Amino acid sequence: MTKRFLLLFAVLVAGWVALWLLRTPRAAEDRALPPPSAPPSESAGVPATLEPAASDDDRRAPQREPIEGAASAREAPATSAARVPKPAGSSATLEVRVVGKGSGAPLSGARIRIDAAAGPRGMGQLVEGFEGTLTRAPRTGADGRAAFVLPSGVELRLSVSGDREDVGGAELEIRPLTSGEARELVVELPTGIDLPYFGRLLAREDGAPVAGATIELIARHWRGRPDPANGGWQTKVDATTTSDAQGVFELSLSSWKSRSLRIRAPGFAELSVYARPGHESRAEARVIRLVRPASLHARVLDASGAPLAGVGVHLWCEPVRLDESDEGEPWSASPPEWNTDTDSSGACTLLGLTPEVPLRVELLQGGAVVRRDLPTFSLRPNERREAEWSVGTSYRIEGSVVDPAGAAVAGLTLWIDRTRADYPVFFQDFQESSVVGATQTDARGRFAFADVAPGRWWIGPAAGPRGRDRDPAGIAPLAQVVEVLEGELRTEVLLTIQRGLTIRGRVLDPAGEPAPGIHVVAWTDGSYQASDAGADGAFTVGPLVPGRYRLRAYSEREADSPRVEASAGDEGVELCLQPGGTLSGTVVDGATGRASAATITLVQTSPPQRGFDGGRADDDGAFRFQGLGAGTYDLAVRASGQRVGQLRGISVAAGSETTGLVVTLVPGAALRVKCAVDYLYYEVRCDGVLVAGAGVDAGATSESAVPAGHLVVECSWAGDAVTKDLDVAIGELVELVFGDEDG
Repeated sequence: MTKRFLLLFAVLVAGWVALWLLRTPRAAEDRALPPPSAPPSESAGVPATLEPAASDDDRRAPQREPIEGAASAREAPATSAARVPKPAGSSATLEVRVVGKGSGAPLSGARIRIDAAAGPRGMGQLVEGFEGTLTRAPRTGADGRAAFVLPSGVELRLSVSGDREDVGGAELEIRPLTSGEARELVVELPTGIDLPYFGRLLAREDGAPVAGATIELIARHWRGRPDPANGGWQTKVDATTTSDAQGVFELSLSSWKSRSLRIRAPGFAELSVYARPGHESRAEARVIRLVRPASLHARVLDASGAPLAGVGVHLWCEPVRLDESDEGEPWSASPPEWNTDTDSSGACTLLGLTPEVPLRVELLQGGAVVRRDLPTFSLRPNERREAEWSVGTSYRIEGSVVDPAGAAVAGLTLWIDRTRADYPVFFQDFQESSVVGATQTDARGRFAFADVAPGRWWIGPAAGPRGRDRDPAGIAPLAQVVEVLEGELRTEVLLTIQRGLTIRGRVLDPAGEPAPGIHVVAWTDGSYQASDAGADGAFTVGPLVPGRYRLRAYSEREADSPRVEASAGDEGVELCLQPGGTLSGTVVDGATGRASAATITLVQTSPPQRGFDGGRADDDGAFRFQGLGAGTYDLAVRASGQRVGQLRGISVAAGSETTGLVVTLVPGAALRVKCAVDYLYYEVRCDGVLVAGAGVDAGATSESAVPAGHLVVECSWAGDAVTKDLDVAIGELVELVFGDEDG
C-alpha cells in the first residue's frame, strides 16, 4: 500500500502531484509536498527487470502496491540441501525455487534480490551465479533454484523478476529465519497470455455504440518530456482488434504486463485506458465512453503585429487522467502531441485535439524553442477555438544575484517558471525539463529573461540533483515570486541567495536505535526540502534558507515520527519513529460476492490527523496498510462501475495488526470536477467520511466514484476556497466547475 500522498490544498504546490498520486511516500503536512518521481511507465505496478541498480527514488519509496498478476509463494523444508551453502555462525539458509504459476515448471534466469525489510532496497550486487546473500543478487538456474545465506532473526523482503518477456515478477515478505535453519520458498510467477479482456465503446454525448474503432494493445516506455528534442513516449503495438456493431471488442492479454489499450475511432478523440481484470466476458465488458475532439486555429505574429510564416507550433499534454469513475481503470491521455507550421499568413490549424486536458504550447523557429511561457489551456469537446500568439515581445525581467554580504554571484544558473501559488517555493530537480526557461548570471551577477509575458513568475537558482548527489552546502534553490505588469516592459529584480544552511539530526526507530534509509522532509510556508537518513540514521536536509521548519520522518514499516520544529542551521535534531500498526482486508462486490480491485482512502479520525493514506486493493480484492499510528480510522473504497464502500471506526493498535476487514461495494454515483484556475485541490465527504480527493491542473477534469446521498465538496485554490453541498442519486453524474466567475 502507498503511504499518505494527498493533503489539504496548501500541501499541494502546483500540479506536481499529477504523475505522483498513486506511488509516493506519505506527504509532509501543511503546505509541504514530497518530491514526485519521474513520469512512470505504464507497467508501473509490475516489477521492472532487476538489472539496473536501484535509484535513490526506488530506495526511498515506502511501499509498492501489490504485484499485478498476483504471484504467490509457499514455504517448505529445503529439499536440495547439497546445493545450499552451509550457514556460518548465527546465519540461516533459504533456497528459492521459482516456477510458473499453474504449470509448476521451473523458471530459469529469474533475478532475485533479498533485502532486510527495515533497510534500503536493491543493495545487492548483481551476480550471474546461483548463490546469493543480502549483498549478492543471483539468477535462478535451469531448475529454477537459487540459494541464499542470510542472517537469522531479521525480517526480509524478496523481489524477483523474470528474465524473459513472457514471465512476470513478484515482491514478497519473508518471516525471520532461525539460526541454522534451512528453508525452501517456492515462488509462482505468472507467465504467458492469461487474461481475456472485453470492452464496449460508447459515445459519451448520447451513449450510442461506437463500431469500427481500432483498439491496440501497446507497450509504452517513457523517454523524457514529449517535445521535439527528447522524443517523449515510445510505443510498440502488440495486438490490434476492432469494435463490432455493438461497440464490443475482445483482446487477450498477459495479466502481469503493461496493459494499455490505445483507442482510435473516427470522429472521436484518441484515448488510452489501462486494462485491469474483471472484464473477462462479453457480459462484463468494460464500458468506455469516447468524447468528440476539439480543434484550434492560431495565428503567430511578431512584436509589430506582422504575421510570421514557418513558425513551428507544438501542442502537447502530460499523461493525465481523463476519467476516474472506473477506479480500477484510470483513463489517460495517450499522451498525444500535435505539430504543425504556420503558413504565409502566420496561421495554422490543429485538429483532433484531446478535450478537457491541460494543453501546453511551444513555438519554434529554426528548430529552437522561442516561446514556452504561453499559458496552459484546455478545450471542450467539439470546441473550435481561435488563438493569437506573439513572438519577440518587449517584456523583460532583468536583475542581479548577490550573496548575503552583497557580493555578486557569477555563473549561477537560474530557472523561470509560471507560478501556481503566491509564495516562494524550492525548485526541485524533476522540474528541469518543464520550467519555462533558464539563464546564467554574468561576471557582475546580472541576468535577463527576454520575451516574458505579463503575469506572475517564479525565479530562483536551479535545483541541484536529489539524493546522494545533492550538495547540502550548495545554494538553496528558493524561487521568488516576480510579477510582470501589463505595460511595464522591464521588471528589475534583486535575488539574494543563501548557501550551506542545513538541518542535521538522526532518525531513531521505536526502540531508540538508528533507523537507516528513512525519508525525512522539512517544510515551511508551502515549500520543502527532503533527504534520506544514512546507515547510521543520520540525516542532513538542505540547502535551506533562514527560518523555522517542520520536520517529519516517514517510514514504510513503522508509524511516522511526530512533527518536530527546528531552525535552519540546527544540529542534533532527533526524529523518533513510533510503533506502527497494520490493517488488512478484502474488497468484495455486494451483488456478486466476488473480490474486486479498488482504490482506497484511509483517514485517521482519532486522534485526528490531516490528510489521508491512499492505496489499492489488488485484483483479488486484498489490501493492506502498515506503519499506521495508533488510533481510529475511516476507510472509503471506490471501484469500477461507480461502486463504492465504507468502513468506519476501525481501531488500530501500535505494533499489532487488525485483520479480516471486509468492505462491501454498493452502487454509487460519479462526481466530475473541472478546474478553471491554474491549479486546485478538492475533497469530497459523505456523512463526515472523506471519500475522494485530488489535485487538478488548469483546464483538467477529475472524475471519481462517490456514494449516493448528501455530499460536501470542499475546493481550494490560490487565494480562494469554496464549499458546495449537493445530493446525488445512484447512477447520477454531477459536474462541478471551480474557479470560474461563478466560483
